[in-house]
Amino acid sequence: MKKWLSYIAKKVIESLIINGVRFLIGLAVIGAASIPVVQAIKNASQATVTVEKWLLILPYLIMLLIAFILIFYLILRFRLMPHLSWDYIFGLNQHTICYIDKSNLEFTKKLNIIPLSNCVNQASYDYTWTGSKITSVTLKEIDGNVTVNEDASGNISNKGILSINFNEYLRVLRKQECDVTFQLSNENNTMEPKLIITVKRPTLKSLLRVVTNPGVQLKNVNASIYNIFGDRKNSFKIIPLYSMKFGNHLSAQTYYEWEIKHPKLFTKYEITWEIV
Repeated sequence: MKKWLSYIAKKVIESLIINGVRFLIGLAVIGAASIPVVQAIKNASQATVTVEKWLLILPYLIMLLIAFILIFYLILRFRLMPHLSWDYIFGLNQHTICYIDKSNLEFTKKLNIIPLSNCVNQASYDYTWTGSKITSVTLKEIDGNVTVNEDASGNISNKGILSINFNEYLRVLRKQECDVTFQLSNENNTMEPKLIITVKRPTLKSLLRVVTNPGVQLKNVNASIYNIFGDRKNSFKIIPLYSMKFGNHLSAQTYYEWEIKHPKLFTKYEITWEIV
């Protein structure tokens, strides 16, 4: 519990520092923009300072204050609030994609949810599948259900929001584990060979894993890290991943695994590969 609380405190301090820097930048911009206005008023006035002359400047100061408040609000609203929710954090956010064969795959998302308030009874995240279709979605480990987006035909949409709905409110700071499994079809071979975790809320550990059954071989398996701010992204690091085998010789599965402790907010972690 102390580890979680210290991590939350660290993220709060980081947010305050970031917003403080933005505050100073915004203040500097507003101050620079106000110089011509103040100078014009000064040039138009007489040398003797009177109360009436200060009243002439007052409307401009009020306008600058309103502009500053709006800028600060927009920074918080569009840069921070859509990506962060302090009602819960992730102890673990794990993505595993397994090649049953080249046309059929299984994706599992394993979560450890740590509630920070007593009103958490739901968790949600975006999902995207670039293959043919999603045949089923199942939930394990919890007393609840999942809902996903459906297309016009009533089938599971390949892109949307998955919501995990708990049958009761979760207890504060008590970890709740749950697994969501997608059965995936890649009959048309349209799948983009990549696995992604985008960090939109504080997380203690993320894990990306690509698994292949015998008969499927991969090459050029690399891990990449991206900075995410709105629609803009900048790649700054690429890491090659190496395989591990588990099981007996004939039925051994091949694993490519990437563990990220304390992943950074507003960052995307991605594994890409090619099929041999």
